[in-house]
Amino acid sequence: MKNSLFSYRYDTTIIHKIPAIIKIIFLCFVSIRIFSTSNNESNFSEWYRCGFYFFIGCLLFFLSRTKFYSLKNLSFIFIIGFFIILLNGINFENKLNFDFKKSLEGILYLSRLLTTSLIALIVFDTTSVYQLENDLDKIPLFKKFKISQTISLTILFIPLIFRTWNKIQLASQSRNIKNKNSLILKLQNLFQSFSTLFSCILNSAENTRKAILNRKFN
Repeated sequence: MKNSLFSYRYDTTIIHKIPAIIKIIFLCFVSIRIFSTSNNESNFSEWYRCGFYFFIGCLLFFLSRTKFYSLKNLSFIFIIGFFIILLNGINFENKLNFDFKKSLEGILYLSRLLTTSLIALIVFDTTSVYQLENDLDKIPLFKKFKISQTISLTILFIPLIFRTWNKIQLASQSRNIKNKNSLILKLQNLFQSFSTLFSCILNSAENTRKAILNRKFN
């Protein structure tokens, strides 16, 4: 089965061998560097900064031997970006028209989001939940208040959501193969799929909670 978004993939590359805490700090540093400045489309330094970190992300992508099919998991960013560019470019003052200059702000934001998501994909593709929790536990404050466990479980649920969604979609498609071109049926299936997803994730979260409590008392 293909990896879900932010799921760990075993390998022996140099990126895999870097301590988890260093990779997390690097991800936070890049995110702050990219998003802490104004979204000014006319400031070329903003584009250069984003382009530089995107190049770093591409370099890490090849060094970590991340699979190209993993990039499909980032396709939702372009869907979000399309609406951001569209809404940013529409001028609602006086006459309704499209301002291409304003839409550049949306493109810059999309570039920033894509760059940070690419680096996050590589970080979690090369870092297991166990490694992350073990490294974070080296920080006394994190270990005392079990922050590392909370962070690890949160990250663990991201690929779980995507795996569950893929299973639900496959089950839905197999049930309605005769009427797969019906728009109304697609909308109904989409609504039902989201309801099923929430139920499955809540059930998994409850089972995880019980497992943690059971481990504490044993």
